[in-house]
Amino acid sequence: MKKLLGFSSIFFVLFLFSFIFSVNTSLAEERYSENLIPRMTSATTPSGKVTSSEQWDGGTFNWKAFDGIVHYSTAPGVYTAWGTNKTTGWLAYEFPTPKTVSKYVIGYGGFVGTSEFGSQPTNWTFEGSIDGTAWTILDTQKNVTVWVKNTPKSYMFENNTAYKFYRINISANNGSTSNTVNLTIHELQMMEKIVDTPNSPTKLTATGGDAKIDLAWASVSGATSYTIKRSLTTGGPYMTIVSNVTDITYVDHSVVNGTTYYYVVTALRNNIESPSSNEVSATPKKVVQPDPEPTGDRAILTIILINGIEKEYDLSSSEVEAFVKWYDARDAGRGPGMYAIDKHTNNKGPFSKRKDYIVFDKILTFEVSEYSA
Repeated sequence: MKKLLGFSSIFFVLFLFSFIFSVNTSLAEERYSENLIPRMTSATTPSGKVTSSEQWDGGTFNWKAFDGIVHYSTAPGVYTAWGTNKTTGWLAYEFPTPKTVSKYVIGYGGFVGTSEFGSQPTNWTFEGSIDGTAWTILDTQKNVTVWVKNTPKSYMFENNTAYKFYRINISANNGSTSNTVNLTIHELQMMEKIVDTPNSPTKLTATGGDAKIDLAWASVSGATSYTIKRSLTTGGPYMTIVSNVTDITYVDHSVVNGTTYYYVVTALRNNIESPSSNEVSATPKKVVQPDPEPTGDRAILTIILINGIEKEYDLSSSEVEAFVKWYDARDAGRGPGMYAIDKHTNNKGPFSKRKDYIVFDKILTFEVSEYSA
């Protein structure tokens, strides 16, 4: 190696140091994980697999871009970066399991014992692949010509797909063409975005009513809305019946009396959904109003017919009870369709007894006003 290995013949003391470079792991309110790639000591150790288009076998092996040392070299002839004789090429890492990488960092530590020689990447794409064959471009960078020693470059992008393979695919370097190594990556890290999942709603309750179920739950800090999910079996599967609920109560009117329904609620914050709340169940039922029961000695029975005619009778409590029993039986489909009410002292003419016959289907409503004689 000529230019690449043109270390000064003057002996100098080199303070060796290696470090994992730290990077700002936030963009606005977004947060990212630590580097997902372990410090590699070979192409397959301790885990995953490093591959590349080429590498210089004189020491710039591909796995050294993941060795945790940000420099190109730490002493004359001691290399800690990936390098190739070509001016273009790619460097890849295969995770043991798929990862949703949305940030990568290129570390640049400069050179020990030699000057800069234009081997840094200038144009590239960062790509992901499920099978290592078909690649998806996740990020594109062009005309990156300024590289400052010990100053890493961070790149963030949107990615919701978990890929097993990731690579940086370099289409142009920073000008080096005639050295033993013309293209280098000193260090490469990859991160996942930390998803800030909201807490699950708690204290969910369900109360059945007449053709309705009332739901209520405790609010979740920072939640912008809630989603109500329902099932006909405990444990689900649940179907969303309404979303974008901004209150902490909801009334489900799309229910059938006598059927048991099971519910869970989730919270939404920054378009991220929480785990489900506790499950609750309720059964809506028809509300039956109790019939009036006379308690005094006597009562005024007022009957309003559907044609608006109002009839009033002064009856004993036993007579009122008899009328109510007939009405209940007829409402249940039993008994005669008419009921005879004794008019007592309201008789006119030479009649010994006079009765009103009330037809059940003609009754709109009736009222019992009790009193003691």
